[in-house]
Amino acid sequence: MTDIPNNIQERIANTLVGRERQVLEMRLGIGMARGQTLAEIGEVLSISRERVRQLQASALRKVELPEINVILLVGEIKNPNSVSAIKWKKRVQERVKRKYGSLKPPEQDAVKVWIGSTLSEPINLFASWARVDGSRPLFVNDEGELVGDWATEQVHSIQWPSEAKVQPSPTTHQERMDRIREAYPRAWLAWDSNEDDKLRDQFAKSINFDSICHSHARAPGGINARLRKLQLIPQEQTISETRRMLGAD
Repeated sequence: MTDIPNNIQERIANTLVGRERQVLEMRLGIGMARGQTLAEIGEVLSISRERVRQLQASALRKVELPEINVILLVGEIKNPNSVSAIKWKKRVQERVKRKYGSLKPPEQDAVKVWIGSTLSEPINLFASWARVDGSRPLFVNDEGELVGDWATEQVHSIQWPSEAKVQPSPTTHQERMDRIREAYPRAWLAWDSNEDDKLRDQFAKSINFDSICHSHARAPGGINARLRKLQLIPQEQTISETRRMLGAD
C-alpha cells in the first residue's frame, strides 16, 4: 500500500488540506510502513471510526481519482492479517450464500468474462463477487482473494450463473453512492430504536416495500438488510423476494 504512484500523491497534496489529506494519506500508507485502517486512524486522531470514514469519503470526492478506491479495496482484500480482510471475507461469503445458496464446485465456472468482444473465448473465473469502480472491474472469490482485474475498457461483458450478460460501467463507486444518496438521503446512516420500531410496525402491516423505503429515505438493500437484522425475514432472503412478499410500486 505504500507504493503509491507519484501522480496520485501529487493530486492528494495539491487538492486536499487538513484532516482530509491526513486521513487519505494514512489510509494509503503514504510516508508510512503500511496503510492504516479506519479504526487505527480514529485512535490516532481521537475521532470516531465513522468520522474517519466521512473524511475519507469527502477526500475521495474532491480528489476524483477512481484508482484510489481500487487501491484501498485491493489493499483490504490482499491483507489477510487485517481485521478488515476478515470482515471482507465474511461479507463476501454471506453475499454469495444469499445470491446462490452455495457456490458451484471449483471445477465449474462461476463467472465468464469476455475481453474485447463476445466473439472471443470467455475467461472463466471461480469468483463470487465483482466490483466495478470506474476504471477497473475487480473479481473476488469466496475467500476474499482477488482473482481477476482488468481495465473497464477491456471488458466487453460479464456473465454470472443463470444471469444475462452485463457490461461494466465506467461510473465510479463514489458516483453510484452519491446517486443512491440523492434518492435515499439516509442510506448507510446508523439506525436507532425508533426507526426499528417503525420498520417492525410497517412490516407487520405488510406496507408496500417501496413505500417503506421512501418513508425511511433508505435504499431497498438497506431496508432488506435491516429486516434480516431484526429477524423479520430469513437471512438468505433477497430484495426481490421481499418485494414479492410485501408488494412494490
